[in-house]
Amino acid sequence: MAHCVLVVEGEAEIARHLRSALALEGYDVIVVADGHSALSLIDGAMPDLMIIDAAAPVVNGTEVTRRIRAAGMDIPIIMLASRAADTQPVAAFDAGYEQVWGYDFGPLSNLIEVYVSSLRHKLAAAGAAELIHTVRGIGYILDDHRHCQETHASANP
Repeated sequence: MAHCVLVVEGEAEIARHLRSALALEGYDVIVVADGHSALSLIDGAMPDLMIIDAAAPVVNGTEVTRRIRAAGMDIPIIMLASRAADTQPVAAFDAGYEQVWGYDFGPLSNLIEVYVSSLRHKLAAAGAAELIHTVRGIGYILDDHRHCQETHASANP
């Protein structure tokens, strides 16, 4: 039996891509366009995983997560944010997605840095632009700064 993934995404194109990618991996996928619909659906049947846009319409991702955790449900949740302004990371963690690494993952562990470094080296070896950037005090962001640099250069001749 395939695992069920609930995708909460207001942008149809992004939702379509997520549905396709997950279905290709063998998951049953349910897509809803807003947080209110997600909460209504979860009342009837609990998915194995929820992927939610932090800026989901009607009820945002942080609030959906807060309500799910307040109801005592322990659905694994992955929250996606397209821009830093979409969500406040601390508020999102306070809402409940804290067991990513488990309680035995030490604060002095460099596991994440090792994997990010390895990924950066593999991307560079493949000739990719520098895509993974460190944001102090927050974590990492995936961003191709070439677009920003090109826009800035053309705006300032």
